[in-house]
Amino acid sequence: SRHSHTAPTLSRPLLLEPPSNRSCLLLDSPLFGIGSGGVLRVTLCAADLDEARLLHDQLAPISAIMAALTAATPIVRGHLVNRDCYWDVQCGTVDDRSAQERGIVPLTTAKGTLLKSRYGSIDTYLGPEKLTPDAAFHRQYNDCQFTYDCESYWKMKGDVGIDHLLSLHVSRLFVRDIHYASEHMLGSSEKNGTANGQEHFKRFLGCSRQNVCLYPPNKRTGSGWEVEFMSLETQLTDAENAALITFIVLLSRVIISYRLNLYLPISLMDQNMARSQKVNAAREQLFYFRRDLFGGRDGKSNGSGRISKRGNSASTWHTVHHSHGTAGPERGVFGLHNSGQPESAEYVELTVDEIINGSDTYRVTGILNIIFNYLHTMRLEYDVEQALRRQLMLIKKRASGKLCTLASWMRNYVQSHPDYAQDSVVPQSVNYDLLRTMNDIEEGRVAAPELLG
Repeated sequence: SRHSHTAPTLSRPLLLEPPSNRSCLLLDSPLFGIGSGGVLRVTLCAADLDEARLLHDQLAPISAIMAALTAATPIVRGHLVNRDCYWDVQCGTVDDRSAQERGIVPLTTAKGTLLKSRYGSIDTYLGPEKLTPDAAFHRQYNDCQFTYDCESYWKMKGDVGIDHLLSLHVSRLFVRDIHYASEHMLGSSEKNGTANGQEHFKRFLGCSRQNVCLYPPNKRTGSGWEVEFMSLETQLTDAENAALITFIVLLSRVIISYRLNLYLPISLMDQNMARSQKVNAAREQLFYFRRDLFGGRDGKSNGSGRISKRGNSASTWHTVHHSHGTAGPERGVFGLHNSGQPESAEYVELTVDEIINGSDTYRVTGILNIIFNYLHTMRLEYDVEQALRRQLMLIKKRASGKLCTLASWMRNYVQSHPDYAQDSVVPQSVNYDLLRTMNDIEEGRVAAPELLG
């Protein structure tokens, strides 16, 4: 049987069939998604399950910001499209939900209503195994609906004693059919039954990828708990890709060392993911983000950041608006505090620059500033620390808007090409020149200061 896990604050429309007109592209193969975009996956090894759960939850809210910062797919099926990222394309091309599962028609034979594709943002935070009053996680952060397999849930929670949230996380996988499985991985062999069973379960995980994935230990390879960050797009040069990997790895170390609190209601995180797909989102979009990354944490940090008391955890999310500066855009202020002021709000709409580099107006420290402070405490050799800081400067400049994203660079190149007819169609001549120029930049024969500095 299948049950729906429903939060009381759920408010999101059901997905409808895409319009069949000339203003949109219909992609008839998964290869347009998982086969065409370049995903830069960063796999992090955790010391134990508790650390893996921490990384899973705290990296999820940053995924939309990193998707916008690494946007690199403005061209799909030979057309210049009105989005810069490939995340939604990937999610859509593997979306095999029926009309019943989409909620378009009443349920008769389907297992349940599925609000997301196989690929998408996370359905639920995992939280700590045992909730305590001073924990950074609160159950109202899981404010979106999803369907899970009831039999699997009770087998884990009732028979084995796995906690509620982890049981929900795993049991939701069994609502969907597996895409593929090799016969030798079904666990029928007595000798290799455990190893094959693990590989088979990993196939289930691979058929339902999210912006952050949790992988269990593998007895065959000896690997422990792993967390995979999925929202980065591959960049043009090795230096850019190395800088992004360095940023995510250092952020994970900072999260563990300082016990940062990046928790964001999943409904707001989903809105961030939608905004990150838009054209030039890194410069023009606002994203919901926690203002104080040290507030409400669980107190296990060895850092020196301020620990502030949370508001009443039973309060509902509150929305007010205020003006940002004299001519800036109107910002939303969300959270458990109700003063409506940016310095007291729990969540504020921020630009990528403010999230990464900080903001005096909103009293936001900035993720990079915390990482730079962490580097200083590591007492690395001078040359090593300077090399890491040079890599992180690429992230800093791109977040500030001094450097453009690869998607913006590609869009500008196509739109300024003499053979482009301003009709969204990318001719072969433009495509050839674009690829040749990108190859020359990657090999260092052509400079691109607006992209690489």
